[in-house]
Order: sequence, then C-alpha cells, then structure tokens
Amino acid sequence: MHRLGYLVYAVGKLFSGVAVDYLGGRLLFIGGLCLSGIFTLAFTFFDSIGGFTAMWCLNRIAQSVGWGALVKVVSCWFDHHVRICRLQPLCRLKEKGLMTLGANI
Repeated sequence: MHRLGYLVYAVGKLFSGVAVDYLGGRLLFIGGLCLSGIFTLAFTFFDSIGGFTAMWCLNRIAQSVGWGALVKVVSCWFDHHVRICRLQPLCRLKEKGLMTLGANI
C-alpha cells in the first residue's frame, strides 16, 4: 500500500502541473488541502484493506497537487530573482529530508 501511494503521488504530480497552469494555484492548493482532509477522515470509516488502499490513493492524489500549486501561488508574490532565492532553500530542504528518510523506505 505504501509503494502504491508513492506511485499514485508521482502520477498525480505529472497531471497536477498541467492542471495548475490551467486552473490556477490558489484553487488547486485549497482544493487539494480540503480533499486531503476529507479522504483522511473517510479513511476511518473503512475496515478493509481495499477501502484503506482506495482512501490512501485518493489522499495521495489530493496531496500531489500541493507543491505545484504552492509554487504557482508564491511565484505571484515575488519577482523572478527573489523567487529563485526563496524557493531554492525549500527545494534543498525537501530533498535532504527525502534523503534522510530514504534509508527507511
């Protein structure tokens, strides 16, 4: 189930980048955040592996929208040079966190 979540997250990222360009970052960020909360709550109503897996995959799809939408929203706040300076440390922190967790995956 865990590996399937990663696969669904990766596929969701591919499509969310295009969706963010068409629908806008703010709408998709708020929508993904709300849907993630709804799917997390819905997760508690299932008692089978199939239900858990379905809710986990839907939750990961909703979460996959977040990063692209956040970058789109933040890009409107700063000009190009400042945006690069602000987002670069975030990207590095994310990668370092994933490398640290990578030993456990």
